[in-house]
Amino acid sequence: MLEQALPGVGRSQRGNRRAAATATLGFVVGWIALALAPLVGLAAELEPQAMAKIGSAIHLSEDFRLVELRGMPRAASGQWRFVRRDYPTANAVEWQVRLKAPEGEEPPLWENPCSADFVVTFPFDAPVSLHWSKGSHESPSDFQPCEDALSKGKTLALKSFGGRSSDGTLPYFNLASQGGGLILAVGWTGDWLTSFEALGAGRVRLRAGLQRARFKLRVGEEVRLPSVLVMSYGGDWLDGQNQFRRLMLAAFTPTNHPPMELMPVAASVHGLIGFNDTTEEKLTALAASLAVIGLPLDTFWLDAGWNTGGFPHGQGDPEADAKRFPRGLAPVGEAAKKAKMRFLAWFEPGIHPDLKLGSARRRLTAAPRSTEDQAR
Repeated sequence: MLEQALPGVGRSQRGNRRAAATATLGFVVGWIALALAPLVGLAAELEPQAMAKIGSAIHLSEDFRLVELRGMPRAASGQWRFVRRDYPTANAVEWQVRLKAPEGEEPPLWENPCSADFVVTFPFDAPVSLHWSKGSHESPSDFQPCEDALSKGKTLALKSFGGRSSDGTLPYFNLASQGGGLILAVGWTGDWLTSFEALGAGRVRLRAGLQRARFKLRVGEEVRLPSVLVMSYGGDWLDGQNQFRRLMLAAFTPTNHPPMELMPVAASVHGLIGFNDTTEEKLTALAASLAVIGLPLDTFWLDAGWNTGGFPHGQGDPEADAKRFPRGLAPVGEAAKKAKMRFLAWFEPGIHPDLKLGSARRRLTAAPRSTEDQAR
């Protein structure tokens, strides 16, 4: 259920423990509404007395175990539904979060709703530092590890941008204190927002949810919001990074392939062919050439530009460009399969106007309802 990267993973001692790996998780839901109603959510400033009303809390024992989870991951009315999953060997808990329209009353207008809003109490009144990593945006500082000391009275807010969950900031956060800490992970494939506020006496308030979301639910409707995972650990912050890495590999890494001696290696077609220069002929020929070379390739990766209109104007269009792909992408997928590779085509539906919810021109049908495990 989680989606992105594992900053600071390792192999042996501190020097090697600073390597980094990336994984992907998350869930997409886009909702648009235009109405005037009371606003609730992460974006709104909380009134001073609201702090006393936060009943959601985590208490950590002296050996940094999750000894108490109260009202997690946020205060909730009947509109909220949480599906909890425990990972006892990793001392971690995850929640899928859903929000539905109220019955028999005027639904509120939701703006940037929180999936999580709780206070964690550390066993010692010691300084707390937040370890996090930059995301990727074609910059020399991509995936750079960062550290910020939390100060009482100051809120540190971190978020993604551009509609992609790993642009700007990775959605993994490590609150490290004396003797251990707590990791927070946000599971989403669009833009999210988090904030961290030191309250004193070993307490930190954490919030996580959507950004740039404003919607109203009709009767009977329910939406999926970002999932959240917390994991406590003992030791220094790198011990926490590696414990989290092990959890990701054990519980969230895809297993729909046979055991491999090497990590999967993908062949990106755009090292040789530009986004808008791809054609059925070029891609099928490239797949055949790769088969002859015999490299241990797992995936034939087609990125942006294959859509009608090309990149960037047609990005998000579900139809392949008819001139360049008169038979769609199926022949390319068959060529990849023949070359003993899986076929990956990148697609970003959220930015295309025909695919926004409520549009009369929407061309994709809604996906069938899935079980909680299938949704992972």
